[in-house]
Amino acid sequence: MRVEPVRQTFAGDEPVELTGQVYDESFDPIDNASVEVTVTAPGGKKYPYTMNATGSGQYELSVGSLPAGTYQYRARATRDGQALGSDQGSFAVGALTSARPAC
Repeated sequence: MRVEPVRQTFAGDEPVELTGQVYDESFDPIDNASVEVTVTAPGGKKYPYTMNATGSGQYELSVGSLPAGTYQYRARATRDGQALGSDQGSFAVGALTSARPAC
């Protein structure tokens, strides 16, 4: 399995999005997996999410906008109580930028 952010750095006002792929040992896509993602904020607080299946072994998650900082995530896929795989990584969220008035 593989889970990754759609980009490594998000602007402070845009939603953080992750995509995932789950395959069996023959590299056939698995559509009916449960993919749980735990996002850990810079202060250590953990937020659990479940990815949505989009077909052909593909999964997606939008967690909305987050405060600035570097976040860690851990993902785990299961089906019928059996572990299918796990992945982990990180992403960053930049500070909110205020729009400047046009001159």
